[in-house]
Amino acid sequence: MTNERTTPGAELFLPDWSARSIDVRRRPVRVVCIDGEVLVTAEGDPEDHVLEPGTAFVADHSGRVVVTALRDSHVEVREAA
Repeated sequence: MTNERTTPGAELFLPDWSARSIDVRRRPVRVVCIDGEVLVTAEGDPEDHVLEPGTAFVADHSGRVVVTALRDSHVEVREAA
């Protein structure tokens, strides 16, 4: 997993089995799967979430969110409306 900080407005191209960490602070963040398949794990959330193209996850509380590519994937991270 890379230690780069991912911020809202980022577009991620994740190779198979790579991961990125997102630090959610003040505003909710939406993770949108554009292509591929990703596993989203959010601090404080007892469930993990699998996203396929066209699906999204909203982290609406502060904490760390980890996005792991289950295959080559394209993901957008943006502020939730």
